[in-house]
Parts: sequence; C-alpha cells; structure tokens
Amino acid sequence: MSMFSTMEAQTAQFELDMAKVVKRLERQVQKIIDGLQSVNGTLTTSASALNDALNISKDLAEALKDSGYYELAEKTLKQNTKLMNLRHDELKTLLGRERLGKIDTTTLNALNKMNFQGMSGLGESSIIRIREAIFNSVNLGLPLTQLRDELMNSTGILKHHAETYIRTAKREFSQRVEDNVAEKVGFGEDKDDIWEYSPSITQSNSHKECIWAVGKRYFTNAQKNEFNSGGGYSHSEPRWNCVHRFTITNMTYDEAFGGEETSLMKETIKAENGIRNLTNEKFIALDGNGKIIFNKLGDIDRVGISNLDILDMKQNGLQVITHNHPPITHILKGEYKYRKSGKQYWKESNVKLDNPLHPTFSSKDIELALQYDIPEIRATSPDGAFIFKQKQNALSGGKVWNKKAMGKINERFSNAYSEYYWDKDILDKFNSGVWSVEEATNESINRLIRTISKETNWDYYFEKII
Repeated sequence: MSMFSTMEAQTAQFELDMAKVVKRLERQVQKIIDGLQSVNGTLTTSASALNDALNISKDLAEALKDSGYYELAEKTLKQNTKLMNLRHDELKTLLGRERLGKIDTTTLNALNKMNFQGMSGLGESSIIRIREAIFNSVNLGLPLTQLRDELMNSTGILKHHAETYIRTAKREFSQRVEDNVAEKVGFGEDKDDIWEYSPSITQSNSHKECIWAVGKRYFTNAQKNEFNSGGGYSHSEPRWNCVHRFTITNMTYDEAFGGEETSLMKETIKAENGIRNLTNEKFIALDGNGKIIFNKLGDIDRVGISNLDILDMKQNGLQVITHNHPPITHILKGEYKYRKSGKQYWKESNVKLDNPLHPTFSSKDIELALQYDIPEIRATSPDGAFIFKQKQNALSGGKVWNKKAMGKINERFSNAYSEYYWDKDILDKFNSGVWSVEEATNESINRLIRTISKETNWDYYFEKII
C-alpha cells in the first residue's frame, strides 16, 4: 500500500475505534447521571445535589480515561512511524536513490507529542462541557432526559473534533516527512524542483484553497512556501480536515508549466481553435486538467466578466484564461480623436488591410491577471496567441495589486494609445505612412506589456500556429 492509502486506512480505523470509545464514555457518564438526586425523572435543586454536581469532575475524568480515549489517540499517532517508512521507500524509488539518509525523527516525535497534547485537550474540554451541562441541569431542575440529550451532543462534538484533529495531524506529519527528505537531498534549490499538490481529489466540502491548488497542481518551491503562508489563494492555516499535501515530483519546470504538451495545453488549443475566427470576443476558462469551467460570448471588443465570476472560477481550479481578439481587417483613414478611455475613434473610414492586424492584450487583461493571480492568460487570433504567463516568483495578487500600482499601469496603457508618448521609431513609421495608427498603437502596447512583464517577472510572447 502507498503512504497515502495507508494514512487513509489508519484514519478510517480511528473513526471506527472512536465510535466505540464514545459509546463507552456515554455508558460511564450515564452511570454518573443516574446517581444524581432526582424526583420523578427531574433533577432536584437541593444544596446537597448542587454540591454533588460541583464535585463530579474527578468521576468524569476517570470515565474518559476508562473509555480508552487516551490509549486510542496515542496508538493512532504512533502509527505515523509506518507512514514515515513507507514514504521514505517511495521517495527512494522516485528519486532513483538507494539511500536518502536517515530521517531526522526528533522534530517528528515532537510533532506527535504536541498532537497527543492537542488530543488530550479535546478530551478535557469535552469533560468540562459535560460537567457544566450537569451542573446547569441540576441548578435549573431540568428533566433527566434533557441532560441525556446534552450528554449525546457533547460526545458527538468530541468525536467530530477528534476525527478532524487526527486527519489534520496525519497530513501535517506526512508533510514534515516530505519536507525532511527534500531538505536532505537539496530538493527545492533548483528551478526544476517541482512540487505537486496531491492527491488530485476534491469533494463538495473541500477547502476552497484546496480546490484551487488541486487545479493548479504543480508548484515551484517559492509558490509552495507562499501557499503554506496563506498566500496564492488567500486562506488560513492549518487546513483542518484536509488530506492534501505537497509531494516531491521528478518533473522539470518545463514539463510542469508548459514545456511539454499536457492535457491542459491540448484542451486550451482545442478551445482556441473554436474561437480564433469569431467576429465577437468569447471568454473561456479552464482548470488544471483542461476542463472548461466557464465560457461567455461578448461583443465585438469586450466580454463582461464580474469579480464574482472570477472568484468562482478560482474556486473551481482556474489555471488558464483564453479569449479571442477579432483581427482588425480595415483601418480608418482621416482625423481621429481620443476617448477618455484612451481608445481612438475616427470621423471617416475605411481601408482594407492586406494583412489583418491582431491586437495584443488590453489593460483590463493585464489587470485581471495581476489582480487575481491568474497563472496564464491568452489572447488568440487566427494565426496564433499572445500569452501572459507566470514565471517562477512572479509578482501578482497582493504583491502588486493596489489602487496606486494598478492606477499607474492603466495610465501607462492610456499613454500607449497616444502619439505623444510613442517611441521615436514608432512615431517615425507612423508619420511616414509605413504604419497605420492601429499598427503603431499595437506595437506601442506590445512594448509596454514587455516592460510590465519584466517588472513583475511574467512571460510575455506570441505563439504562432505552425
């Protein structure tokens, strides 16, 4: 069995054993409740009855101990040693090494000890909850049946919290083993050291950040560290009841992020083949497996996408956004002016171009990628696609997104539409008639995006259809 399947089996067995522990605890506490002073099924509120309720803590603590709760917690955490040995052997095979060196068990043993203390704390909290329920019931003279309901509720909470804690503890332990081996072999120091967020399964109640990370799937060491610090997809740690962890892979950076044709790449190209020649823009979003998770047809020059749409896509594993920019087949000759948005309009038209012009990204495209930490955004046309894609340690999200920074980017895009800010060689070609205003503007924007890509450590290039 693999380390992961063994971990799942251990957790499932704990849940079965925990059900037995809870039944024993309920029987023990029921005996204590039966000993309380009552009349016709209702607790009495005499001074002696209240005194009995106040002095019940020791009996409840003994009941928890006799239920086998502490023994089960200790046994289950000790089973982590098997997980450690299994994963150690798996990694030797994966990395092609006969030996990986001895795992440093000091930290792992300390983690087990800390988690046992956490489990003990859950048990003690449950006893406090039961004691308070008993005292309040005696103080108010409640029916015994109502107190029994409180008991069942308290033990149910203990079972749920204990199962959540054990699952989380085992995931943290397995991650520490992975990180320990990585440190020993120097994994994570090279660009081609790639982590996988695994296993590649999610459920309806999975954490939103896990759905996102499973969709992204592969992470550089820097991206892994950022995620574990609550970044990438904003969240808090620890991820309670989560089974996912970062595992070492033998993939290269290019294999993980596009050097080799993956199912995501195939499905992206397939989707783009269906929209390249449309006269209206169409927006398509895909997850890490190449599944289309959102698509929408818009107008000739825009598609309306809301912030909620983007957040919903990210929760469903958004990895690539692509959309078509209908080619410019005609240019408009004559006097033109500028709108406040920076886009030009003309008084008269219209001359057909021998070679259609394919627009690159708009300011909204770049803003979308940077603000929402989109791994890859594409603008496709009949003969290829412009690509704006995260590199290792790319800046995005909170690192670059604020009103001041994006305001400057929008201002720079607006300037790129104006002859006043064009580079001299662009202006010369425009004034001499070599380039139309659209051609000159497109090149000006191309240069701006190349500059922004260098500033934020993103890739920007045109991928031609062969």
